[in-house]
Amino acid sequence: MSPESGTISTGETVRIAYYRQNNEGMDTSLRMIDLIKQTAEIVETGNGTTISAGQMLERLLFDSNQQYSLIKNLSGGERRRLMLAKVLMEKPNVLLLDEPTNDLDIQTLEVLEEYIEYFRGVVVVASHDRYFLDKTTDRLLAIKSGGIIQPFNNVDTYLKSIAIQEEKVKPFAKALKQPDADLKKLKFTFAESREFAVIDSEIGKLEAEIADLSIEMNKCWSNYVRMRELTAKQKALQVQLAEKMDRWVHLHEIAEQMKNR
Repeated sequence: MSPESGTISTGETVRIAYYRQNNEGMDTSLRMIDLIKQTAEIVETGNGTTISAGQMLERLLFDSNQQYSLIKNLSGGERRRLMLAKVLMEKPNVLLLDEPTNDLDIQTLEVLEEYIEYFRGVVVVASHDRYFLDKTTDRLLAIKSGGIIQPFNNVDTYLKSIAIQEEKVKPFAKALKQPDADLKKLKFTFAESREFAVIDSEIGKLEAEIADLSIEMNKCWSNYVRMRELTAKQKALQVQLAEKMDRWVHLHEIAEQMKNR
């Protein structure tokens, strides 16, 4: 989709592959193997080995006899698997997955999870499948009303924030039933207004520090002493981030109530 304003710039080395919810645009008169070969006959994997179109189909559970079947004879689930094979053959370094667990069996999902585990690039997943998200992602972006995008470490952290949010809304709901004199209490203190102004940047800095640590940990995984130091530092930063996220929820609840008064 084109943006309503602004521009999108894509780097010259960026290769985006998009796994859609539907199979629109698939030529059903082709054989499976021919559709995959239209994308590539051979691709190099992240570990330096190569994989052919036929091998990719085998990896996605289509044996050599099935590969010459016409696409129009495939079931909906089989077409989803075929589309997944086609997307992976594009050798992307940015992989967009739109509800990838729909209509895929457990074996296919295991193949996809393994692929993502060794994938050397960015994976962006839109999914309602908590188990899949926990297995394949290291960051969650919750899209809230009003265009607010809120980061979380994982689904667990997100669900806890919702529970905290619901608990914090209760006293506000009660306060809204009170006389106007009581409503005046729903406002920032001076310290909270200062905190509210900088909390987004502080969260961003903590997330950047955690990301930098992850990069450093990948570089020195064989150095046990250094890894232990980095792991301890990472855990401490994650605790700080969780505390900041709790404050973020609290301050934005107050701000929202002030705005709607």
